[in-house]
Amino acid sequence: MLAALRVFWRSIVQFEHYGWLYVLANILSIALSLPIITAPAAFAGLSHMSHVSQTSSTTTIGEFWIGFRAALPRSIVIGLINLAIVVMLAVNIIYYSVQTGILFVFLRAIWLIILIGWLGIQLYLWPILDEMETPTLRGGLRNAGVMVLQNPVFSLMLLLMVGVFVVLSTVLLAPWMLVTNSILACIANAAVLDRLALVRAK
Repeated sequence: MLAALRVFWRSIVQFEHYGWLYVLANILSIALSLPIITAPAAFAGLSHMSHVSQTSSTTTIGEFWIGFRAALPRSIVIGLINLAIVVMLAVNIIYYSVQTGILFVFLRAIWLIILIGWLGIQLYLWPILDEMETPTLRGGLRNAGVMVLQNPVFSLMLLLMVGVFVVLSTVLLAPWMLVTNSILACIANAAVLDRLALVRAK
């Protein structure tokens, strides 16, 4: 819990440090997300910019475009995978929600756990790809899955904080245009770097 809080706070400080740059990149990411299919690449661009800022002394808007272009081919694939998995999980959760009995309660719990795990993978994916010497989508998904499984409590707490932040942003609406995606990218990178630091320390 405390580790997740530290990561969240570190992300806010990181965003504040580059404030105007993140706001500009956030606006660009929203504009590039309008075709829907390019939304993952837009977030990947933010994630790359945040990764550079957290692993070096500075960053520029150019890093956003580098990340966007590099992620574009993968983003189409991951967008289709996301669509298929979310639809499948939603259909199963809705179907089993009207069923009674211990077996169906168990199945609902399984589908919910899978959904939470997949959201955790999506949070870690792009920063992990930036950390890989030879990034591949399969390798990134595998490593993100391992990170979720090795840090279940940390990942769950972080996802809860992200969930609250996303709900507040949706209610207020304006944050989505100015800050939400950028802060999520900062959180994702801070979380991955924090977990990798523990692994490397061992």
